[in-house]
Amino acid sequence: MLGRPLSLSLVRAEESGLAVLSVPQRSVIPALPEIEPDAFRALVAGETGCVPVGEIQTVTGGRGAVALVTGLSCS
Repeated sequence: MLGRPLSLSLVRAEESGLAVLSVPQRSVIPALPEIEPDAFRALVAGETGCVPVGEIQTVTGGRGAVALVTGLSCS
């Protein structure tokens, strides 16, 4: 995304779950690029086939955002 390798992880239990977009551990760029909420939701929906639900949570580290997290509804 935006020319950077990122990792999208999915945790799912039946019809609900979580999607986490993060910086790979060995990335030379230690933080996520600026990503609009709607772009993140569209990416998650397109890659998982699920509907993003709830607020987007940002996980921050010493150098900025390292992950974005959203809930999923998968029916």
